[in-house]
Amino acid sequence: MLNLPPLDELQLAMRFDELRKQLADPRYEPLYNKTLAFWALPSDRRLPLALMNRTLRQIISSSFTDLAGTPGIGKKKLQGLLMLLERAANTDPATIPVHPVVPEVIAGEILDTEKESAFRWDEVSEITWAEWRATVVRHRLQKVPLGRLAPSLKRITRVIWDAPLGEFVDMTINDLREKRSFGERRLAAVLEVFAAIHEALKNVTPQSHLAIELAPRRILQMQQWILETWQNGKVPSEEEIRQNFITPLLEQARVDAVEQTVDLVERRLGIKEPPLSVRQLGRMFNLTRARIYQLFDELAEIMRIRWPLGRAFTQLLQSFIVLEFNRRGTGPDISQLTMAIEIFFPKPGERRQIVAGKGALPDLSPGFAMAMSDESLVVRVPEEDEQPNW
Repeated sequence: MLNLPPLDELQLAMRFDELRKQLADPRYEPLYNKTLAFWALPSDRRLPLALMNRTLRQIISSSFTDLAGTPGIGKKKLQGLLMLLERAANTDPATIPVHPVVPEVIAGEILDTEKESAFRWDEVSEITWAEWRATVVRHRLQKVPLGRLAPSLKRITRVIWDAPLGEFVDMTINDLREKRSFGERRLAAVLEVFAAIHEALKNVTPQSHLAIELAPRRILQMQQWILETWQNGKVPSEEEIRQNFITPLLEQARVDAVEQTVDLVERRLGIKEPPLSVRQLGRMFNLTRARIYQLFDELAEIMRIRWPLGRAFTQLLQSFIVLEFNRRGTGPDISQLTMAIEIFFPKPGERRQIVAGKGALPDLSPGFAMAMSDESLVVRVPEEDEQPNW
């Protein structure tokens, strides 16, 4: 038996019997096949390692004397055992469904990507992780790419940007740790995304006739502004384009891309000073043109993950302005908008450098190519020119 003062031994035994009686209630039966490790946190110390692989059913079927007599189990290990049993007793079995049956519905909510993460992935227990996975399954989000809902793509290795959430819903934390090439950074990224989804949707009940959208806040705001602009039929001013599209697009890029890339884009667009050509950017940053285009392509890949409908919505905005210009004969200078579209949403396999002169409307819309009544309105400045004709 334990080499403990009789009073300490009695207190441990009495507390164990109380928890065992509580957990014997039939409502805890869904938890009986979970091992003690299910309730352990990575930050826990002095856990009863010799008992961690035993199921809850095996633990509550054992006597205190038998457990205390296990080799390697002392007073502190028994205190750790009681801590885990208390967590089990405080677990609602209804929150740990294996494969919940849910109605056909698309679910989601706006996530804020601005805040720096205070997420402590190393303190996530298996039970908490199971609740997060259940939330993803309940709202049928298994096909959503991991990177689309991440607080920042800078914190996620690129190889798992496209990984669907469903790839992880049947895996325990231990399974993730044992996954090949799955280090702490990837593990933390997966847990953080699932945590954010659970926090947003834990109190949301799926409805068969309603759906909400899950996306970064700025993306939804830009998308909504484009739709409202098109539906209202009011051509936006240059300032409105900058405020509602260019600026939030750059802010989202700053969340997901390295600062040098954002700086290159701002100088290319002429945000704070006259715009520069790629050749001029190369001399300023000591980069080859190929490297600059590579950084732009990486930014386009980020937007593909973050805003898969981005090209469609920006095409709608640009085409609407072109159409209204043809009808009215006047319109805003959209050279900055055009360049932003070329950088963030290029056509697949194509990286064009098209610059419009002041007041001109470059034709990036094949559907409106024949509608342009005057080809002289489109001014294309070759990238090789030392001084662009702004």
